[in-house]
Amino acid sequence: MNKPILCIGGSLVDETFYCVHAPIRGTSNPATIEKSAGGVVRNIAHHLALLGHHTQLITIIGNDTEGDWLMKKCTDAGIDMQHTVRMNGITGRFSAILGPDGELFVGTVVNELEPLLNSKILEQKIELLKSAKLIITDTNMAPECIQWLLNFCAKEHIPCVVEPVSIPKASKLSSMDLSELFLITPNEVELSSIQSVSPEPGEEATIKALRERGVKQVWLRLGENGSVMYDGNEPIALHAPEVNVIDSTGAGDAALAGWVHGHVNGASQKDCISYGHTLAALVLHQKGAILNTLTPALLEQEKQRLYPNA
Repeated sequence: MNKPILCIGGSLVDETFYCVHAPIRGTSNPATIEKSAGGVVRNIAHHLALLGHHTQLITIIGNDTEGDWLMKKCTDAGIDMQHTVRMNGITGRFSAILGPDGELFVGTVVNELEPLLNSKILEQKIELLKSAKLIITDTNMAPECIQWLLNFCAKEHIPCVVEPVSIPKASKLSSMDLSELFLITPNEVELSSIQSVSPEPGEEATIKALRERGVKQVWLRLGENGSVMYDGNEPIALHAPEVNVIDSTGAGDAALAGWVHGHVNGASQKDCISYGHTLAALVLHQKGAILNTLTPALLEQEKQRLYPNA
């Protein structure tokens, strides 16, 4: 069997509330609700599995009814769940409130199992880790576990990708050794949490400081303004396609899955970014973080339509 793409981090049950009108603080807002499988790295694994990649997930899911439901959703998507850990406790939950424009108004996360994903669990899966062609992790685990994984990947020369998740969770990386980190994917506000000290003001100086810490590539997400890849060569900027946003949940996760799909198939850097933007656009145009109809052919078709000259 081909070497797997190994995804490590958080898995959640998502509850998304879609407000009928622009949400107002301090009062009741009429809304509809939808439930879906979530968690940053789990979302990435889901899309990669739909794209035909051998994808394995190391995560912790509770031994409760919601955990059973989440396990089935993952398995049905084609994710290899044999290394997922089930523990007594409540499966994590993410609740999001969105405005009619599809933008996140506020989100909350409850996940008492998150700190239990630690280096002791990963040490038990050394042979699996060594077999990976690429490791993707989010910051939904204990800081010591993140650092252990980064050290392991550097030592074993396995490309590691880090998705920072959020401003508070990105700050876990601010004092870590990031030597040989293959790729990190912050947005503008997460960037300053990861690199809290920069010799000069400005994004490019901050990114330069990150690369001096050992990060090989920084993919800066700029929302509707697209993204810029800094990899030591001339920065590659790509515009975002125009999208009628229905739901912004999971767009960043989808972008990373699209980039990885291109990368493991040997695409150029610009093409990888194009795959990322394309999958993000597809997700933005529907409710929920996962495009369940995704296939390699659909992604290729949409990429050619949105970026014919990429």
